[in-house]
Amino acid sequence: MLLANSSPEGTLATKVTWGRYTTLEEVQKFKQLTTEGQQLMDCLAYLDFKSPIPYALVNRLLGLNQKKLDRVVAELSSLSLMCVVSTSDGQQGLQATCSVQAFFETYKDCRSQARLGPGYKILSKLAEELQAQMPWVASAPDDSWQQASLYEPHVLSVSKAFEASGTAPSEVATLLERVGHYQHVKRNYFQAVSCYERALAIREQVYKEESNQPEIAATLRNLGTVWSDLGDR
Repeated sequence: MLLANSSPEGTLATKVTWGRYTTLEEVQKFKQLTTEGQQLMDCLAYLDFKSPIPYALVNRLLGLNQKKLDRVVAELSSLSLMCVVSTSDGQQGLQATCSVQAFFETYKDCRSQARLGPGYKILSKLAEELQAQMPWVASAPDDSWQQASLYEPHVLSVSKAFEASGTAPSEVATLLERVGHYQHVKRNYFQAVSCYERALAIREQVYKEESNQPEIAATLRNLGTVWSDLGDR
């Protein structure tokens, strides 16, 4: 369960109320939420809030049984914060409403000007759960491609937040490599190069005191393969 012992003082509603980017109507809605609802909205600040959040990820983040999860979803829907949508694989997910998306666009600007602070715990949990969901895709289209398309925007959003903090762990590099591989097999070579280069920068920072690190070597091999394929075009 995500941040099970977090206090109201640590919630997004409280933090943003005292910031200079307050959107009063949305903050008041956040304050009406149960702990689980507030936790999910805190996560949304770091996920790609314009993309659907698969139920599988929501369930892993909150650790609730189906009855309690349905209650949280109903709560968010009743306050017009999120709505239930169908994802590309035909499953259900949650999507932030337009007003919440606008709110988070503003909050994203506010967040980028501050130290990561308590948000690091949220990001770490998101990275952990995304690792369990973002696949290393097959070389030909199959179900893993659909799953990757669902989680890719969230991986990129969480990775960007980590990178902005200057404290990205090795797990984030792994996630970026999975996205890079997905883009590579789709022949989106420049997107693949971007992901691999970001992964390499993180690994070099993490292992800066170690030489001949195999994970750095593996990332370099993947990057070299993409550049080779680009040369064959």
